[in-house]
Amino acid sequence: MILSADKNCYDATVMQIFKDVQTPIPIVLITRIDNYEFNPALLDLKEYVLADYCEYEWDKSDFDDTHIFGKNTQNFLYRFPGEQWQIFDNWISRNPPKVYFKRELLKKDATDKIVPSTYPSFQSTYEIQTKEQFDSRPIDVFHYFGRSHEGRMQFHGDAWFYTMKNDIDFVDNLFYLNGFLNHKNKPIWVDVHIPHFSRHSINEILAINGNSKLSLSMPGCGKVCFRHAEASVNSIMVMENNEITFPFEWIDGYNCIKYDGDPLPKIIESLKREDLYDIYVKGQENIDKYRIDSYTRYIEETIQKVL
Repeated sequence: MILSADKNCYDATVMQIFKDVQTPIPIVLITRIDNYEFNPALLDLKEYVLADYCEYEWDKSDFDDTHIFGKNTQNFLYRFPGEQWQIFDNWISRNPPKVYFKRELLKKDATDKIVPSTYPSFQSTYEIQTKEQFDSRPIDVFHYFGRSHEGRMQFHGDAWFYTMKNDIDFVDNLFYLNGFLNHKNKPIWVDVHIPHFSRHSINEILAINGNSKLSLSMPGCGKVCFRHAEASVNSIMVMENNEITFPFEWIDGYNCIKYDGDPLPKIIESLKREDLYDIYVKGQENIDKYRIDSYTRYIEETIQKVL
C-alpha cells in the first residue's frame, strides 16, 4: 500500500518509482507541496516506510545537516511553514519510519535506516559502443535544462563566451542541430534552455545524448536531479561534486566527471583526457543499476534488512 502524506494529492513521479515495490508495510510519499494538508489516514499506521523526495530551493540547498522530518524541521521552516507541516513533523517524531528513503541525503547523515534515494532510469538500454565509435561522436558537450537553478543560466552564458573565443560551434536551439551536424567542420557544443511549456520528447533528447561525449547535469531546486538518470544514459555524465550520497555512487574519473563550483573548467580539461572511453563504459555499468527493475530490488532489499 502507498499513501501520500498530503490529504489531497501526490507526486506522480515519485509514485511511479515506488508503485511496484513489494513490501509488507505501507510506503508513505512526501514531497514539497504547496498548501500541504496532513493526511489523517497516516494516524492508522503502526509501521511504514517513508519516501522523502523534498527539495530545498536552488539558492538554499547548501546545508550542513540533512533535513530529517521529526528531527530538525525547525531549521527548515522556510520550506515547511505552518500548522499542517507541524502536524506531519510531530507525527514522524512520535512514530518514526522503519526505513527513511531520503533524496537529499548528506553522506555523513546516512545510517542503516536513513538511506539514499534518487530518480531511477526509465530509459532504454543502449549497446556499448566501441572506442572508435565513441571517439567519433560529433558533439563534445550536451546540456539541456529548465530554469530551476540560475547556475544553469550562468553556464549557458559562460559556454557561449568560451566557444566564441575558441572556434567552437555553439548550438542553443535543437531545431538548428541537424544543420550544424550536416555542415560540421569544427567541434560542437549543444547547450539548450528548454522551458516547461516547450518540452522535447525524451527519445529526441537521448538520441542527442548518445551522440555526445559529455552530458552535463547541474543541480536544480535540489542537488539530486532527475537528469542524473538521463544524462548518464549512453554518455558520460558531468555532475556537481558535493556531499550528497547515492544508492550506487558516482565516482569522479571512474564512472562520471565531477566539477567543483563552475563546470566549464572541468569540461574543458576532461575533453583532453585519454581515458574518456573507459569512464563511459563504467558509467553505463552504473546507470544499469538504476534501471527501474534493479532499483525496485534495491528498495525492497533495503526494507527487508530492517524488518
